[in-house]
Amino acid sequence: MLNEEEYSIQLHRLYNDVVKSWPACRNANICESDASLTLQIDSAHAISASLRTTRLSYVEVKVIYSKIYREPLLLFRIWDFEEDNDIPSYTLVFPKDIDSIVNKSADNCNSMTQFSVSLDIFNGEVWFNIHPCDTTDIVGDDNDFKNDYLNRWFSVFALSWLN
Repeated sequence: MLNEEEYSIQLHRLYNDVVKSWPACRNANICESDASLTLQIDSAHAISASLRTTRLSYVEVKVIYSKIYREPLLLFRIWDFEEDNDIPSYTLVFPKDIDSIVNKSADNCNSMTQFSVSLDIFNGEVWFNIHPCDTTDIVGDDNDFKNDYLNRWFSVFALSWLN
């Protein structure tokens, strides 16, 4: 578990140590008002292949803090690119088999974790979320990991299936 103050401190470390150097990340910013991190990730090949599309533009990821679970929470949305009469547009994609798509991608990265994915509303917008159940068991709660908890969490809950 991670308290909210530790989360806020580690969020900046995650941004500086991991996100800024991640080649798949197109854009990233921290919102100080709600202590969230929003990323635009080039669409992972495994996700594009699962959806059988080449137009998939990017995956939007938001990292927030869950006061209920006292854990970080990963929200994401998949954006498709379309062009009609030379006018580009982006459309949200909500595949019904998102659990299997995310878990298949994680399996490709040798992740031992099976994620539970569901739809959620955050600030009036629809997002998929990866449920934070068993987060402490997955990430590890030893004192040795406490200062690096959010980086460890991100490597499992995001990097394992978005690369």
